[in-house]
Amino acid sequence: MEKYYTYPLATEVFTCTSLNSNKVSEDMIHTADTLKRIFLNQGINCTNTDITNGFTNTIYRFELRSFSVTQAKIKRLEPSLDMYIRSSGAFISFPKGESGFAVNVPNSNRPDLHLGTLLNTDQFFDSHNGKTGRFSLPLGVDENNNIVLVDFNSLPHLIIAGSTGSGKSVCLNSIINSLLYQAIPNTLQFLMIDPKKVELSHYEKAKYSLYSPVVTEEYNSYTALSNIIRELDLRYKIMQSEACTNLDEYNSTHDTIFPRIVVVIDELADLFMTSKNEIQPLLIRIAQLGRAAGIHLILATQYPSCKVVTSELKANIPARICFSLPNASNSRTIISQAGAEKLKGKGDGLFCSGKSADIIRFQCPIVTKEETRNLLKYMEENL
Repeated sequence: MEKYYTYPLATEVFTCTSLNSNKVSEDMIHTADTLKRIFLNQGINCTNTDITNGFTNTIYRFELRSFSVTQAKIKRLEPSLDMYIRSSGAFISFPKGESGFAVNVPNSNRPDLHLGTLLNTDQFFDSHNGKTGRFSLPLGVDENNNIVLVDFNSLPHLIIAGSTGSGKSVCLNSIINSLLYQAIPNTLQFLMIDPKKVELSHYEKAKYSLYSPVVTEEYNSYTALSNIIRELDLRYKIMQSEACTNLDEYNSTHDTIFPRIVVVIDELADLFMTSKNEIQPLLIRIAQLGRAAGIHLILATQYPSCKVVTSELKANIPARICFSLPNASNSRTIISQAGAEKLKGKGDGLFCSGKSADIIRFQCPIVTKEETRNLLKYMEENL
C-alpha cells in the first residue's frame, strides 16, 4: 500500500487561502493611541510597543514606565474600554514573561481560516512523516498568528468541549480530516460513535478507514468499545511475544502492520446518560493502555459537567480543547481555570496540552463536507 499511494496536495482537495498578513491598519494605530491616553489619564504611564492583528483579536501590548502601578489598578479600567474604543468584549491580560500588559480587542470582522490553508504551509509539511506513522494536528493559529501544531502521537488522547455554535464539531471534523490527509489508507482506522446520528454520517463511505461502521445506536456502543478492548489486549500479547514496547517499534520490524485506531465519540454525555457505569471503565482502560498499542481517544461533549468529564477521565486524558462555555464552572471542569465563558464562539478556543500549565488561545479552522468528500474520493481512487 505504501509503495503505490501518493499523498494528495492540499490544493487538490481543500480550499487554500493566504494566512492573515498581520498588516497593521491606520485604525489600529489610532486605537493604540486612544488606549494610551486612557491609561495616562488614570495615572498609568505606559507606551505601546506592539500591535498584533490576529484572527480573533487585535492585541495591543504596552510597556510600563513606572513599575509602581499594580495589576489591580490596570484591570480596573477594563469595563470602560469598550466605550472609548467602540469595541465589544475588550479585556486586559498580563502575558507570562512580559513586564507590561496587553489589551485584547475582538475583531468585528473575522476572516475565515480554512484547514487547507494550514495543511498547505511549510510548517505543517515539515512536522509530520506518514512513513513513520507520526501525525501532526494543525489545531489553528494562536493570538500571534503562529500555527498551533500538535504531535498527535504524544497527546495521545483528547477531550473537546464546547456549547452549541462554539466550534466543537468543526474542530472535531478538522482533526479527523487532518489525520486522514496524512494517512496511508488502511494504516489508520476510526471507530466513530455518533449518538446524534448526523454529525459523523458523511464518513460512512470511507470503509477503508473505518474499524467498523459508524455506531449511531447507543446500545451498540458498549459492544464496539469492547471490541477495541479485545484488540488492545491482542496487540499487547503480540508485542510482548515479539519483545516490542510499542506499536511503532513493532510495525517498523514487520511486514504486516497494525493500523493506528482512533476512537471518536461525538457526544459523550448522551452515552453516559444511559450507560455510564458500563462505558466509562472501557474508556479509562483505553486511555491508560492505548498509547503503546496505537489506540487513541477523542471525546467530545456539549455538556462538560463533572458528571460527564469525570475526575477519572481527566486523570487519564490531560490534553483538552475548550470552546465557548456557559459559565466559569464548566471552564474549570475542562481546563482547571476560568476563561472559556469569555470566548467569542465560532472556533475561538483554548488548548491545554497537559504537559504544562500554559493555555494556548487559538482560532480553529473550518472544513466543509464537500472538502471531506473530496479527500475521501481521492483516497478511494488512489488505493
